[in-house]
Amino acid sequence: MAQFMRRLLVMRFESSKEAFRLTLDKMIESNERIEQYWDNLGIVPIMKKGRLPDPQDYDLDDGEESDALNQELEFLRNRKGFLEVPKEMLADSDFINHVRHDTALLKEIRDQWFENSKIANSDPKLDEVSARISSFLRENPEKKIVVFSSYKDTVNDLNDKLKNKGYERILKYTASDSDTLRKVIKENFDASLPNDKQKNDFDVLIATDALSEGFNLHRAGIVINYDIPYNPTRVIQRVGRINRINKKVFDYLEVYNCFPTSIGETETRVKAISTLKMKLINAVVGSDTRTLTKDEELISFFKDEFKSLEKANEALSWDTSHREVYYNAIKDGDLMATIAKLPRRSRIKRLHTPKSGVVVFGKKGQHSIFTFGDSPEEAQVVSAENALGYFVAKENEEGQEVDEGFTTVFNTAKEKLFAKHELPKIQGRRATAINVLKVIGDGLPNTKAYCDDIVDIIKNLDDISDGTLKDVSQLDTRDLEESYQKLKRVVPESFIRNILNRVNRAENEEELLLFAEQLQ
Repeated sequence: MAQFMRRLLVMRFESSKEAFRLTLDKMIESNERIEQYWDNLGIVPIMKKGRLPDPQDYDLDDGEESDALNQELEFLRNRKGFLEVPKEMLADSDFINHVRHDTALLKEIRDQWFENSKIANSDPKLDEVSARISSFLRENPEKKIVVFSSYKDTVNDLNDKLKNKGYERILKYTASDSDTLRKVIKENFDASLPNDKQKNDFDVLIATDALSEGFNLHRAGIVINYDIPYNPTRVIQRVGRINRINKKVFDYLEVYNCFPTSIGETETRVKAISTLKMKLINAVVGSDTRTLTKDEELISFFKDEFKSLEKANEALSWDTSHREVYYNAIKDGDLMATIAKLPRRSRIKRLHTPKSGVVVFGKKGQHSIFTFGDSPEEAQVVSAENALGYFVAKENEEGQEVDEGFTTVFNTAKEKLFAKHELPKIQGRRATAINVLKVIGDGLPNTKAYCDDIVDIIKNLDDISDGTLKDVSQLDTRDLEESYQKLKRVVPESFIRNILNRVNRAENEEELLLFAEQLQ
């Protein structure tokens, strides 16, 4: 515990002097309260959560005030997490002398740092960060800055001291600040907002890790980590606020880290531990951003894939040109009136096309279907992406009568248009599952309709997953009732109803053969 508290004090000191001072004050206050309980009540209180009443707030020579303190303690005794140790149990341990020694030591440290005005007013870390912020804003006023700290005390103190240095356009956020600030932060730091919703009232945002998730802050191009946590994923999350992929704002993003001093590092090992963890993260999942140090080795396993996807995303979609033609066409009233008069099942031949064959277009319900074939044997369903390209024609192109070879290929392509897919053979798990279902249905007559529906789905629709087929085929038919109960969990009746309803809707949808083209 002593090592833990020592490390905590050093980490708070390395974060900011104010965080260090407040921690010293709380530890001194806690020790002094323990001394009061020891001297006046003869106990050492232990409470996991909450605030102990301070005996100094009561006049223990006054009966009423003494009773009031006892009532508070009685209330605490009935709460989980409160203990009181009689001082007699600790009399031989020199406990209270150690507490008093710690109190004196902590006060001496506080006096050395905060009673000496020269030391108290000196803060090299603050001066360096302040100078960097001034330089960044001079070089590029549009590049906003986000400063992160693990501690609310540091954020509050840094905000106050930077404002005292003349920085007015600073906003700070901690978990205890009002939620209305979130809207202000979004308006000033989120580049994904429409331009008319964006504001420019602040240049610098100082925040705790309460803001390191769920926020777009990419109008900022600089992150300053005023302190570094042991877990580098927290730093990755901080940097991730400005390193967004949905809207690029700056060509380069800058990350500045404030690591502990050499003496502080000896005590806390923050840099050693965090950089080691970062190396492990990079080795396992890779990264394309240096987060902690300049010498981080970037191993980006998915970088090439990401770049190719990003490039594809930036390129025109395959249907863009077709949509453009369509939208222009529907604006032409005369053209649309002419198209409306074309009879269904129209067929036409076009010359000088890139590919020879017959392309057929039909609809089943809301679904568009295309088939293409250059011979009866090769006719097959094709994707819209491929098929739409076959219909591209020049505005002055003249249509021709189809020739004799058209009909044979057309009939095969038409059959393929609305044909059902070929079902797999009844073998393996499908056969075993069907046999199990028949045994259950025959053995429990009241389940036969339910089992027959599942058999029909397996045989005629092939709409049961391999995993479910495995579960069904492994049911133990020696206990039919138990197998039936398991079957209902594996294949619920609602699942069967949904499949049958969907199939019924599909079968009742109107099939329309719209037109066909012979390409030559």
